[in-house]
Amino acid sequence: MKFTALAINNGDSFLLENEGKRILVDTGLRSLNCLNELNLKGIQKIDIVVITHYDSDHMGGLIELLNSNIDIPEVWLPDNFKRIQLTLLEDNSNLLRYLKNIDVQPEDEYGTYDVIEDSVPLENSNRFGYTLFDVYQDGIILFNLTNLRKVNISKIEEIVNVCHARRKNVKWLHYTGFLQGFRISSTMIGLNCKVNRNLSPYKDDLEALYFLSRINHESLVLKYHTNGLPEILFTADSGFEFLNSNQSISLENDSIVTAPHHGSASPENARGYGLIKGSNLIYVRSENSRVTTLSRLYINRRQSGLLNYCTKCRPVSISFSEVCLQYSNNQWNTSNFVCSCL
Repeated sequence: MKFTALAINNGDSFLLENEGKRILVDTGLRSLNCLNELNLKGIQKIDIVVITHYDSDHMGGLIELLNSNIDIPEVWLPDNFKRIQLTLLEDNSNLLRYLKNIDVQPEDEYGTYDVIEDSVPLENSNRFGYTLFDVYQDGIILFNLTNLRKVNISKIEEIVNVCHARRKNVKWLHYTGFLQGFRISSTMIGLNCKVNRNLSPYKDDLEALYFLSRINHESLVLKYHTNGLPEILFTADSGFEFLNSNQSISLENDSIVTAPHHGSASPENARGYGLIKGSNLIYVRSENSRVTTLSRLYINRRQSGLLNYCTKCRPVSISFSEVCLQYSNNQWNTSNFVCSCL
């Protein structure tokens, strides 16, 4: 088994290879960066490409990858990608059309996207008939409208259309909001998601806002599991809010965890580190502009033998370098130095 954190400029992109199969989880921010890295490796086929959520630094390279000469028979996408398209086709969502029509600025110096502010800030607007606090289903929700303004609706629509035009087999993954192991494939388990075969438009703006906020904040979390080998936990940007207070995630010895690139000093991610249990775990992170040092909370929870790797460790490193780990003879082998910036 071989695990690689690609040397992309920003965001996440992880390649897992085992028994002749390849799974790529997320495609980074810049459109050609992920594709170029794969071309340099001479890769001609990826069996499954997974997108964990709609942040640009996780899905930015997908369209170019789908339009390339690399054979990609199957794509896994959050089901709200398709539900957004269905809702827009029915023309019953002012919110989605508002977000779609916002002009997206070019990448800034940190490689992130932002949008041009509306003349009436969305946070202070009641234009859709409800306030920031509203009741939906079983609870009261505070919507994260700042993140919503960064949703690239046009890009999401384009991804869905390209998948259809290229005749990709798409699995639509629905975020469940709770911990339960749903079998997505023979080797991949959705910890907070399952396959949705009954897609429908959002019934109104409030429902769209609810699901867009939750899925982006938590991300899809999946685990690669095959008997006799360590597991790979793909956490994306999740802070593990889907876990109850008495729950944790237990992994096999020597398993790999893709650490959120926001770093352990991010409050929600620091909490997440403490909820993953296992011996001799290996944390691997793709570099991001919001680099933070090891938090005191995480230092206190470090397990014996735990290892950290990063594609760019600040402030020492000035260039990106992929992290590649090969599992053989019951251990992971790599030429990368252990980092301390998680």
